[in-house]
Amino acid sequence: MLSLVILGYVYIYLTTYPIYSFEDNKTYIPKRFTQYVKTLVEGANQYIGAGNMYNGGVEDLNKLHLYMISQIEKPTTKAELKSALQGYLIQNEYQDMNNNDKLIDETYDCTELFNALCDVLTRLGYIQPVNL
Repeated sequence: MLSLVILGYVYIYLTTYPIYSFEDNKTYIPKRFTQYVKTLVEGANQYIGAGNMYNGGVEDLNKLHLYMISQIEKPTTKAELKSALQGYLIQNEYQDMNNNDKLIDETYDCTELFNALCDVLTRLGYIQPVNL
């Protein structure tokens, strides 16, 4: 009998989860994911690891991800989210990634950061359509 063992590369699932991207007023993230990520960000990651919808390991979830998840608990628009994200960055005195000597202000364009955060949330499988 021929046996083949591949570690870490073959995944078998009984249920497939469709992956959704953020769409204005058509998608949201269920509150259970906000609570889950909040628990991890607040220190539970010492004991358990973050996972995606397939329970695959995820690294580097942080307060920015948590903030975005909390803002998408109800359907909203990209414009509202980007404005809220910029306000959060200013309020929490984040530094400009292009110029570490400067704090983020109203002139900062957070489009790239917004898109990167949404890409992570899409890959995690947390974004759901409103009609579910």
